[in-house]
Amino acid sequence: MLRVLGIVLLLSLASCGFVEGVDDAKAAAATFFDDRIKEGGPGADRFYSSHFMDSVDPEEWESIRRLVQKANGDLRSYSLDTWRAQDKVQTNGLSGMFVTLTYKTTYTNGEGVETLILFRNDDNPEYKVMYHHFNSESINRLVKQGIDEAASKPEVIKPIAVKGAGK
Repeated sequence: MLRVLGIVLLLSLASCGFVEGVDDAKAAAATFFDDRIKEGGPGADRFYSSHFMDSVDPEEWESIRRLVQKANGDLRSYSLDTWRAQDKVQTNGLSGMFVTLTYKTTYTNGEGVETLILFRNDDNPEYKVMYHHFNSESINRLVKQGIDEAASKPEVIKPIAVKGAGK
């Protein structure tokens, strides 16, 4: 009986840090969304992790931000829909706490869903955005419009060279 009680006590103490980590991630996301509501636009780069910023082409990131802003307009409100957390220890990758938060969002041009994966570890004690996915009907319409426009042009698109294709 004491052994079971000890295991339950140990698990409950360990889960306190886990829940605190999730609450910290939710607070970081709230700061991110509140800043977007206050300042307008798709959000400041300071909320994104160095891992995110190092992995994205700056011109492509700016184009994505402009597309999201053009399609959705400014963020008006957000509400947490789901969350998931994982504490990972890896020898060949990032180790730390990963928290996935999915929000229902309202913009000046409609509604959408945004999914964030926030990350922190001993080297990066503050949660930062590692992954950000925007989804809305307005974005889908704007992307489709671009596809239709590109597909309707008669110009020949230069083929992409594929390694080993000539063998």
